[in-house]
Amino acid sequence: MKRFLVIVGGLTLAVIAAGAVGIALYAPEGRRLDASSRDYAAHVLDTTMKNWDPSALRAESSDELLAAVPDEKLAQLLQTFSGRLGPIKSHGAPRGESRLNLVPFRRVVTAEYVVPTTFEKAEGQVALRFILKGDQWKLLAVNVNSEALLR
Repeated sequence: MKRFLVIVGGLTLAVIAAGAVGIALYAPEGRRLDASSRDYAAHVLDTTMKNWDPSALRAESSDELLAAVPDEKLAQLLQTFSGRLGPIKSHGAPRGESRLNLVPFRRVVTAEYVVPTTFEKAEGQVALRFILKGDQWKLLAVNVNSEALLR
């Protein structure tokens, strides 16, 4: 029995040590990913979404987003946002983080941010979700929240 407990205890310590080493190795990368994804969130709002341009949004979109939203629906949605909200005048600091997920045989990095936004005609928030493709962030989802959209 004593031998069994020594083996189980040794394995437990090995797993804990491996976890600590993994965290120590990925912490700097996590900070780098957070900074680059936060910069990308501000970039998307300052350029791509500023005037609700469908072609600019498509250029920044991931394959997953493009597959989920047909071009005519995207244009219709952006036209609605443009009509009810107007262009983006300013926005606050993006709040959120990136996430590093290790799935069998690959690494998937996503990021989620919520940004308080002032539009020409209303106030609101824009929720952005990104995925890292190679070394470039791409839009995975966009959600615009404003009471002006309820009218």
